[in-house]
Amino acid sequence: MEEITLDIVYRMEKENFWHCARRSILEKMIRAFVKGAENDILDVGCGVGADYPLLSQFGSVDNVDCDKKALQYFSNNNPNATVYQGSLPDQLPEVVRLKKYNLIALFDVLEHIQDDVRALIILKSLLKDGGHILLTVPACPFLYRKWDRMSNHWRRYMRSNLKSVIQEAGLSVKFLSYFNFFLFPANVLVCLKEKMSDTYIHEIPNRFINSVCRRIFELEKHFLPRISFPIGMSLIAVISLRNKNS
Repeated sequence: MEEITLDIVYRMEKENFWHCARRSILEKMIRAFVKGAENDILDVGCGVGADYPLLSQFGSVDNVDCDKKALQYFSNNNPNATVYQGSLPDQLPEVVRLKKYNLIALFDVLEHIQDDVRALIILKSLLKDGGHILLTVPACPFLYRKWDRMSNHWRRYMRSNLKSVIQEAGLSVKFLSYFNFFLFPANVLVCLKEKMSDTYIHEIPNRFINSVCRRIFELEKHFLPRISFPIGMSLIAVISLRNKNS
């Protein structure tokens, strides 16, 4: 990607309501399942590093991405961050493969990987006892559209098949829910419009709409993880090693 494109990506991930609200929900989920602030954390698919300030609150973060230019952009903005080039399932750097982590972040990454089961099997081997993988993926296959193709998504998930993928990888589901529930009807209309015209919208809404949508989306952090939403634009899961006695 050209530098100007990376600037735009970074601005989108820092300012767009979807990214901002998702980070609020992710923070709530981490606080619910991960204790303390001295954890070993792995962020797979870190991109330009917009989520680094969030994750670094909870421990020392190893950041991995396949895009060399994105990693350079990340490093320029965060000179003390630890970054590695690599990808799932079979190209993680050796220094990462030799470690164990309390928390592995996989935020909207699994849909980019053809063999999603194998990717989770690899990450399972990197978990400490009592550690967690926190992942998000886009939901509802019927909403697959040009944006998904351009983003190199192999799929969107339903709750049932994401659960099957997790269990096939030999992992245990501690929590699984749709999210981006309150804005789901409006998002479906936008997606269907994009599907019919084979276009996509990739911009920050005007300040008022962006603020309102963020506030509505962020309301969900007051419900998660106490409840599980029945539908939504995305899925969020907390997964762990299976109990050896189960």
